[in-house]
Amino acid sequence: MVLSELKKQVDFLCDTGHGDNLVLVTLSESSIGSRAATGITGIHSGIDWEHGQVRISTEKKIISYGKDRDEVIEPIREDYDIGSRIRHLLLCPKCQNQLSKYDNYCGNCGQRVKK
Repeated sequence: MVLSELKKQVDFLCDTGHGDNLVLVTLSESSIGSRAATGITGIHSGIDWEHGQVRISTEKKIISYGKDRDEVIEPIREDYDIGSRIRHLLLCPKCQNQLSKYDNYCGNCGQRVKK
């Protein structure tokens, strides 16, 4: 989702009487009763390698242990012929994010990858 789409949805909710409602992030963990959630503490634009992103900070850490992303997976290797040279591009097998040959984890989705 891009920020302008988020704004449209937030504006719609505010215009239809939900402007004073608490904003929560729904978590995928199991819960009893209502769905597990955490509050939002802030929103800001990304800096450095997060440039071009809008980041939302939450009250609770949103992490998972023992999930399939911890399994070491071989990165996708794509070779490109650039004239007299061949360039090797490594991609995350889960999200297709570009990796460096030194990465142990994908910087985008956290998938563990083989060096």
